[in-house]
Amino acid sequence: MKDANALALSVIREALPDGTRVAISMPDDWPAAKALVLCRRVGGPVTSVRHGLDRPMFTVSAFAASHAEASSLAHAAQSALYDAARRGHRGVSAFRSVSGPAWLTGAPAGSERYSFTAVVSVH
Repeated sequence: MKDANALALSVIREALPDGTRVAISMPDDWPAAKALVLCRRVGGPVTSVRHGLDRPMFTVSAFAASHAEASSLAHAAQSALYDAARRGHRGVSAFRSVSGPAWLTGAPAGSERYSFTAVVSVH
């Protein structure tokens, strides 16, 4: 079975501007002024271990120095997952938005945060 989190990170990384850090968790050495996208599996069932079908739910958060940049990164990440599903890229076969992208409070000082949650199918 494919590592759904690694797959999502790779799909998102390919779609973002050079220099954007993409990770599962907040890096200790991250300077708040730099672009960062976190993609973390927060649920979703493995619907068929035998056939390798997984339906992970991801929360994706984009951090950047401005609202506009954080929003742009979140929308680009969401579009990357949607486009991968539409094309069947790397075994991603479906995409369903659950929420967002939306501005959220709680970003580290000097940054803004936009997040979305989505379910994808991976086989």
